[in-house]
Amino acid sequence: MPHRSCRSLPKTTAPPGTDALLVPDAGRPHMAAARTHFFRRRKMTHALPDPVRHAAFYDGVAAKRAFAWALDSVITTLLAVMVVPFTAFLAVLIFPLLWGVVNLAYRCGTLAAFSATPGMWLMGIEFRRADGGRFDGLSAVLHTLGTLFTWGTVLPQLASVALMALHPRGQGLTDLVLGSVAIRRPGAA
Repeated sequence: MPHRSCRSLPKTTAPPGTDALLVPDAGRPHMAAARTHFFRRRKMTHALPDPVRHAAFYDGVAAKRAFAWALDSVITTLLAVMVVPFTAFLAVLIFPLLWGVVNLAYRCGTLAAFSATPGMWLMGIEFRRADGGRFDGLSAVLHTLGTLFTWGTVLPQLASVALMALHPRGQGLTDLVLGSVAIRRPGAA
């Protein structure tokens, strides 16, 4: 029987009970090795990547979140404008409220379904819960409500932006409260 090394190569498929993050990226084997090493240790209190040892998960995420936010804001504004004619143009009088409702539905729906908004998807990032899993419906609603609260108030918004820029995981105020984090989407450039 041939001698087997104690060290095995990283697996290329996700074993049962793990997430798709285990699947390596083509052209970025260092990301695949970091994911494989990280997700084999499932008995952690928090299954989020360490920002020092697994820095590739967080590379450029803060800037990508800003671009994604801008893109999602444009999309929600266009969706709200498309609703106005269906209200006999009366929604123009309450457009900020209409935009808020459209924004809430847009973000909750896309985060619950994909753990990322379309803007985040285009930027190659997604949200993860404290246990490392993707967002579910409750996580999406709580994150969206927390984000809308911070957008509506000056000091929490400034604190959130500062935290995203300075925190090792790039977490904003809502992310810190919920334990969520935005990471690079597996397979994204």
